[in-house]
Amino acid sequence: MLIVTLVVIGLSLAVAAHALRLPQAASEKRRSELISSINDRQRTIDQDSRTINSTQAKINELQAKALSRQHDTSLADRLKALELTTGTAAAQGPGLVLTLNDAAGAGTDAQGNPGPTRPIPDVSPPPICRSSSMGSGRPAPKRSRSTASG
Repeated sequence: MLIVTLVVIGLSLAVAAHALRLPQAASEKRRSELISSINDRQRTIDQDSRTINSTQAKINELQAKALSRQHDTSLADRLKALELTTGTAAAQGPGLVLTLNDAAGAGTDAQGNPGPTRPIPDVSPPPICRSSSMGSGRPAPKRSRSTASG
């Protein structure tokens, strides 16, 4: 009886081990499909980027030819200024370094997420006027005090 029990336990362990290996094979297949898909998309992006750069070079060449035919240089100057403003032309210079720090007194909540450390102020709606002559459900009118000289 002991031998039969040990054989049954051994068989069940073998079946369990085999069952656990199947999901790994499936996940490896899915992982390789995902990597292949990412690589394919990256190749497409690279090809599209080359096409964009080539087209932009052609546009720049045609713009330069068109502007060289113009006798007015203000148009070329305006175009350069607009290209720099919109970010379509490369800017030259020392650049800009931007350093971000948390504000003084900034803290985190119980889960470690950034959050306010002081209570949020109450932003209540204006009081509702319940007078029958004023109607109901409307904000109370603001009254100003004026003094009449007499």
